[in-house]
Amino acid sequence: MLVYGFRFQHRFHNCYDTKDTTAPFLAQVSAVTSPTNDSAPDYTFSSTKAGTITYGGDCSSSTLSAVSGNNVITFNSLTNGIHSNCTIRVTDSAGNPSNILSVNTFTVDTIAPTVTINQASGQTDPTKYFSD
Repeated sequence: MLVYGFRFQHRFHNCYDTKDTTAPFLAQVSAVTSPTNDSAPDYTFSSTKAGTITYGGDCSSSTLSAVSGNNVITFNSLTNGIHSNCTIRVTDSAGNPSNILSVNTFTVDTIAPTVTINQASGQTDPTKYFSD
């Protein structure tokens, strides 16, 4: 541009800041079944944007990337007991962190029950009615 005999170059390439400031939104799709005898249960959540997954509480997973839409993750092996503090967060490529999604409380129980049969004196053997 020529103004009063001087040439000026435009240094403004973008007049508006177009930085992405929209955070992903997470929601539960399928809860972990409780109680479960699976020490590495699946969990399904949805995200409005793709990004990197961060886990909190008792739960972790080898799945570290989320897609826009439904995401099925398998938690790493968990101990027997109640798990009530598991969380998931997704951070998009622009660095926007999602809401913290609290996973439903669930119980892992991988211990099979023990059955004891007490036979009274003179009683017919009750175990003959059971088979493998």
